[in-house]
Amino acid sequence: MVSADPRPEFDVVLRGYARAQVDAYLQRLTDALAAAESRNGRG
Repeated sequence: MVSADPRPEFDVVLRGYARAQVDAYLQRLTDALAAAESRNGRG
């Protein structure tokens, strides 16, 4: 089971947040959603 921290922490860089960290977090969320939908017969 993948649990997502409701308040992720990203490093602040010159223009916003560290893109690689945000991209990795979004990928984990996408994967967790797909797994949950698959378990529930929605995927």
